[in-house]
Amino acid sequence: MKRIFAITICLFGFGAIMAQNEAPEIPLKIIPEYHFNLAYANGQSSSIQHIELGLNKDLINVLDNKLRLGLGVRMGIQDNKNISFTSAHASIKGNENHLDTLSLDRVQSAAFNFYFNGECHVSKHISFGTTLDLLGISAGVKTEGEYLPGATSQEFGYYALPEVEAYPTPSNAFSLGNSKGCLNAQLYAKIALSRKVALRLGVSYLYQEFSTDHGYGAFKSYRFENNGMAFFGGFTFNRFDEK
Repeated sequence: MKRIFAITICLFGFGAIMAQNEAPEIPLKIIPEYHFNLAYANGQSSSIQHIELGLNKDLINVLDNKLRLGLGVRMGIQDNKNISFTSAHASIKGNENHLDTLSLDRVQSAAFNFYFNGECHVSKHISFGTTLDLLGISAGVKTEGEYLPGATSQEFGYYALPEVEAYPTPSNAFSLGNSKGCLNAQLYAKIALSRKVALRLGVSYLYQEFSTDHGYGAFKSYRFENNGMAFFGGFTFNRFDEK
């Protein structure tokens, strides 16, 4: 997540310079009021699939309306197969030997989040942007998997356990050091196909977390996370204030 945050800052700096030099000023009357986003993401393997529905509004326009910052709400539905989750507690993530694993055949979750959206328009038809989930809730189907102790837990006498029940962590919150829940961060390019429709292509960093009712292993882990990259494609539909 820190890597995505750093790349985002660099891209916006580059985009701002490009926008100042190339993009023409856009009259306020043709700037959309709201954006409805629909996208599908597929992970590095076909075992990760994600569908996104979102609505965001531009709240701040700077650099002659070329840099637009806003907030929105979105729902993300994710379906993973044959996936492994590792201990999510920030206090132990720095040491791989401390990490325990929860192996699940299939997990399904739905996340509802408030998110930040920013776009830099470098020309009339092309813009670069980012989104970042900030806060929300998750729900999903409970599933059973196998608990596998890490090196440290094995030293303390813990062993593998079958039929461990897990479910999506109910609350989502972004943090540079200890994010929790189900979150999505994106970097994308957007190409305007018409005044009201645009194509979005980019990469998503998907953060998914499942919890158990009991702590396991030497550190009593009860939160387990899986982070991965996925490529996505989708459309943005613009709504204008044309009263």
